[in-house]
Amino acid sequence: MTLQEIAAVTGAAYSTVAAYAQRAGWTQNGVQTLLDEKQTTIIIEAMRQGASANHSNDLLSSMEGVETSQSRALRIANLYEAIDRERVAEIAELKAANATLEAQVIEAAPKLEHYDQCMATKDAIPMRV
Repeated sequence: MTLQEIAAVTGAAYSTVAAYAQRAGWTQNGVQTLLDEKQTTIIIEAMRQGASANHSNDLLSSMEGVETSQSRALRIANLYEAIDRERVAEIAELKAANATLEAQVIEAAPKLEHYDQCMATKDAIPMRV
């Protein structure tokens, strides 16, 4: 969100919102400030608590860990994406191992067939010593 949008949503003056963002170090002269959800939440919560200039150093530390339902949902979605990436990697590894085993079975098939034929022969000469 932009600082102007936060001011419009909260009903606060733009200068107030900008002051909080500036104290947090999120503004840059000549560049429109876009804040993510966590930053927006920190500013809104700080304004609710009435943080003054004396508390400016504590702005970020006091709001550490603030989480909204949207940020929680985003965090959970990111976790599921990570799990899905791990599963895709595991499936790829299993497919590679399966292909190797199938190649070994194909290579051993003639030998197994010959062994079965030899074992099934009734008139073979025993080779025991």
